[in-house]
Amino acid sequence: MDIVIVGFGNVGKKVVERLNDPLFSGLRIKAVFSSMGGVVLREKDDYDYLFKLSTMNEPLSKHPRFNKISFMDYVQENPSGIAVFVIPPSYETGEPNLSMYRKAIISGYHIITADKTGLAIDYKGLKKLARQHNVLLKYTATVAAGTPVLSVAKSLKYRKVQYIRAILNATSNYVLNLIESGKNWDEAISQAIKEGLAEPNPSIDIDGLDAAAKITILLNEMGINITMRDVDRKSLRIYSEEEIRKAIKESLRLKQVAGYDSANKEVFVKPIFVPLISPLAFTEGAYNTVEFKVEDESIIIHGPAGPAWRTANVLLADVLEVLDEALGNE
Repeated sequence: MDIVIVGFGNVGKKVVERLNDPLFSGLRIKAVFSSMGGVVLREKDDYDYLFKLSTMNEPLSKHPRFNKISFMDYVQENPSGIAVFVIPPSYETGEPNLSMYRKAIISGYHIITADKTGLAIDYKGLKKLARQHNVLLKYTATVAAGTPVLSVAKSLKYRKVQYIRAILNATSNYVLNLIESGKNWDEAISQAIKEGLAEPNPSIDIDGLDAAAKITILLNEMGINITMRDVDRKSLRIYSEEEIRKAIKESLRLKQVAGYDSANKEVFVKPIFVPLISPLAFTEGAYNTVEFKVEDESIIIHGPAGPAWRTANVLLADVLEVLDEALGNE
C-alpha cells in the first residue's frame, strides 16, 4: 500500500528511516510533503536521497525532485492510500490541518496522525467522515505516544470514572524542573526552546494548549464528547519562581495537571501544587502519568511520551494496524 508522509520535521524523518526496515517492505513511500512543497518519489534513487536527507537532518527542499506541489492537489489526483500526519498543531483556527484531514479522508486515505489539532477540535466530525468514506483513523501517537493511554481510556468508556488527573506535557515538566533548580521563567523557557523541547511559541506548552488537546482526545475516547474549547485553561505562569521553589520545602511540587471531574463535568488544565507522595509529583522529563479514579479505586499509568524515534515507532504500529484491518491480515 502507498504511503504519503505529511511533515518532514524530527518525527517525519524518523518515520522515513524506520520505513527502510525490512518489516515494512510491503509499503511504498509515494510522496512526502513539507509546508513549502513536496517530493513525489518515482525511482529508487529518489527514495535513497530522501533517506539520506532524513539521516543527515536536512530539509526536504534539498531533494532534487522537490517542487511546489501541495498535499491537497496530490491527494486529489492520486486517491487512496495511507497518509501519515506529523505536522505542527494549529489550535487557534484548526487550519490548514482540518482541511487536509478532510480532503485526505474524502480522497480515500486512511489517516495515521501524531497531530492533535483535528481530533481536539472536531473529533466527532472526523470520525463520522472516516466512517462515511470507509477509511480508518488512527491516532495512538497523539496522547502519551509511547504509552497506551488511549487504549486504557477506551476500555473505561462504560465504567464509572469519577475523575482523571494527568501530567500530559513533557515540556512543562522540564521547565518546572529548571525553575526548581534556580532559573527564572524566561531562562527556563529559553533553554527548553534551545534544546528543542519547546515550540518557538512556548504558549502551546506553558499555557496548556497541548495538554488541553490531549485531555480532549482522551475524554472523547471515553465517550465524553467535548472539544478543546470546552477545557478551562490556566497558565503555569500565574505562579512565581519563588512560589514554585518554596513549595518544595513544604513537600509540594507545582505541576501542570489536566483533569476531569464527573460530578460537575469540569474539564481543566491548570497548575496544581501536588503532594510529593503523589505519583504526579514524580513525573519528569519525557514521561506522562494518568490517574483514573474508577469505582473508588485508582488505575495509574506511567510511561514515556517521546522522543521522535518513539513517536515514529507508534505511528508505524498504527500503520501496521491499518494493514491488518483494511487488508484482512490479522
